[in-house]
Amino acid sequence: WDFLVLNTWNLQDNTEVFGPAGTVRQINPDCLVFLYFCPLDGTPWMSIKLDGGLNSIIEDAWYVKDINGDNLKFFHTADDQWTLILNLSTVVNQVFPYYTKKHILTTDRVDGVYYDWVNESLSWVNHRQNNPSAAIDIDNDGIADSDEKIDQIWVQGMKDLLTNGQSIYPDSLFVIGNGGSSYDGTYNGYLQGMMNEGFNNAVAAGWDWHYIVRGYYLQHKNQPEPVLSM
Repeated sequence: WDFLVLNTWNLQDNTEVFGPAGTVRQINPDCLVFLYFCPLDGTPWMSIKLDGGLNSIIEDAWYVKDINGDNLKFFHTADDQWTLILNLSTVVNQVFPYYTKKHILTTDRVDGVYYDWVNESLSWVNHRQNNPSAAIDIDNDGIADSDEKIDQIWVQGMKDLLTNGQSIYPDSLFVIGNGGSSYDGTYNGYLQGMMNEGFNNAVAAGWDWHYIVRGYYLQHKNQPEPVLSM
């Protein structure tokens, strides 16, 4: 492999494979290993060392709430748990980069951080079929928020997370994101590259091929060096 994106438990439990002297780097010393982080998949029940350490310091108020004050449910797992969505407009946008630097980057296990859901919208969660939660209250005032307000606060929170990472992480660390199949320049200057998750099946789903490839071109043109896209 030339490029790997790994969750924390693989980085923790499989150092003989993915660690600095592990099998992967012995076979390919130039392989880049990235830590995976998804703000939509908070797993407060996880107790393994790295995830459990982060979960132990995350406060309940740092999760996105619905109008009933309950944590917004996102993904129903196989073990009958619901992942929760971190509210990036809270102090968690500082806590995650600090925790990552202290507990993961110092181990020399990764070359970068891969942020999932670096997109322009959270409001779509309100419009899911069989939505398990009430309407989103992203600013915790007890009132259902408009799609525009939800998305504005989400994007600013993501930008704050990325900005804080830029000031906390070492300059040698790559930071890339997963942003779907479209490109509108929202995160220009905040990332060194993006993954277009729907690239392989986007045309079949109705996206224009030239539009998708143009997005990759613009990402490379407008992101800071060194640029690394997937």
